[in-house]
Amino acid sequence: MESPVFKAIKYNCQNRTRFSIFKLLHALILFIGTLLHTALAVPASSMDMVYEQRNGADYVYVANPDHDTVSVVSANSGNRLAEIPVGNEPRGLALDGFGYLWVTNKESATLSIISTTSLQVVNTLPGPPGSRPHGIVIDTQANRAYVVLEALGTVYQLDTVTGALINSRYVGSHPREISINDAGTRLYLPRFITAPVAGENGLNPANGGGEIMTLATSNLASTGSISIPFNVAASGSDTNQSARGIPNYLRALALSPDGSRAVLPAKIDNIHRGSRRDGRSRRHNMLTRGILATIDLGSNSEILSQRIEFVDNSHPTAVAYSPSGNHLYAVHEGSRAFEVINARSGAIQYQTTLGFAPTGVVVSTDGLRVFVHNWLSRTLSIIDTSRVNGGGNASIVQTVGLVRSEALGTTVLRGKRLFHDSADPRLSAQRYISCASCHDEGGQDGRVYDFSDVGEGLRNTADMRGRGDMEDGNVHWTANFDEIQDFESALREIFGGQGLMTDADFNATAVPIDPNRMKTGRSSDLDALAAFVDTLDDHGISPFRQANGSLTAAALRGRTVFENASCATCHSGSNFTDSPLGGSHNIGTIDANTGLRFGQPLINGGLDTPTLQGLWNAAPYLHDGGALTVRSAILAHTQNMPVSLANFSSAEIDDLANYGLQIDDSEPAPSRPP
Repeated sequence: MESPVFKAIKYNCQNRTRFSIFKLLHALILFIGTLLHTALAVPASSMDMVYEQRNGADYVYVANPDHDTVSVVSANSGNRLAEIPVGNEPRGLALDGFGYLWVTNKESATLSIISTTSLQVVNTLPGPPGSRPHGIVIDTQANRAYVVLEALGTVYQLDTVTGALINSRYVGSHPREISINDAGTRLYLPRFITAPVAGENGLNPANGGGEIMTLATSNLASTGSISIPFNVAASGSDTNQSARGIPNYLRALALSPDGSRAVLPAKIDNIHRGSRRDGRSRRHNMLTRGILATIDLGSNSEILSQRIEFVDNSHPTAVAYSPSGNHLYAVHEGSRAFEVINARSGAIQYQTTLGFAPTGVVVSTDGLRVFVHNWLSRTLSIIDTSRVNGGGNASIVQTVGLVRSEALGTTVLRGKRLFHDSADPRLSAQRYISCASCHDEGGQDGRVYDFSDVGEGLRNTADMRGRGDMEDGNVHWTANFDEIQDFESALREIFGGQGLMTDADFNATAVPIDPNRMKTGRSSDLDALAAFVDTLDDHGISPFRQANGSLTAAALRGRTVFENASCATCHSGSNFTDSPLGGSHNIGTIDANTGLRFGQPLINGGLDTPTLQGLWNAAPYLHDGGALTVRSAILAHTQNMPVSLANFSSAEIDDLANYGLQIDDSEPAPSRPP
């Protein structure tokens, strides 16, 4: 199989000459701009919004991923000046310093380039299909753009004058955001999902932690990494003020104005707590929490004494420094919170609640205004911070609508807000947990939690994408939910919320898998939550396929192995699972930690058959996360197999794994075995 790096380079080399007119125009603007001014070197981090001061006016550009547009707002008047159509699911924005805004379009795997004067897209650069570009930063002095292709685990270096690919580097799984230092010499890439350890059983703090990869901009060579260690509670155990956990969901770094430090927003996942792991039941305020980690960029290490652990709050999703470096401005998607934090002491100076799902924060050049993107409210909050340096409070001065019309239906939008929200006490106690806490973008967090206290066992978080409308059968590894509305019990029992149903209706439908006592139709908000989950019906394009969407040679051979091994005995139908038919199997992975099914025996002594679609995005594998690769998951099938894997060579197993990584929505249903 071609490596993701080789395939990405080959694809872009084939497509790098498609925009000769744009080259000439951009080169002319670059020449004129060089004569008129010298760009100032400042550290930069990827974000879904960006601030610009130009010709005496201030502008804020904001990505609208649900609308496939970018909004332009006058920071002076607060008016929305334009809403510009771009590619599908815009996520990252960056200015090149010479009149162009670069936009990463995650779903369509393209870059849109917008003229900030005409407010129109002047060019679209194609990327490898399924590569899911996310973060972007631009070095305006060197005229280099750095783009993170999340699905390929690759960083691109592009010439901002010609759009040509200069270099690329494979950095491993789950890069998403990117930052560049003020000297333009180093890149910082947090690994969004912390690499799992098989099964995550018996871990000790020394074995697990988050990682920030560092690269030299000159050649994209690795210059090491920065460790974000396992969170050790101050008391040595979990309390209401501090809890253990592996740093995860590492977001974009905020680099201090003097370039000496950086602050990293992240969450910590307490996978060590549970009846089977440490004999203690889970607690909603000890399961997942938020942190800000302060990093010394001189020594490339976290200053652990300055780690901020948030209490009664969801994990932070974005942070920015004030121009003086004295304050931090943080936002929390789940709890809708905005905070002003003293950068030296870590004390929270001011806190308020904004709109639904704040995901981005930028600061004006003079530091007197802060702008926050409230993604699911479709608004931009303009906040006056002029009194902050004197110890005063910030204040919201204006809320600007970002879109002309809503792209989602009323019910689906309400459900999407509920999915991402932890501020509503019906959903979560003390604002800690939302559905998106473990399923960001509808995906998974790579963790294995202990659910023994609710009659289950060790459970690997499943990716929710592609599973809308219950097309893959019942939900969870033990098929214990037969409707999305059954997540009402998770809101109450795991999140600590009051619930979206009345207590009477919940008690009347508390027995799982009872077709005569369904939750559907008993709560409009719970039905709205289910309506949003039903829209997660797309696995996306496998980034491991060829550029034209076809299987690689290795995967074609692997498809033959799949047929010869009669894998479709269980992984059948258009969704590659017999779960809709009630399939439940023991392939040899069930042990004492597997637990039960809501306290009752497993169906047929086995587990629900997972779909094979989207495997490229689903590591670790198996119900307990015991396999870190698709190949390991295949080899874990040691019993109850229609054809023994011992009949196949190591090369054939490799081909089968390659096929598994390329099974997406375009792959036809497998033939039924004889």
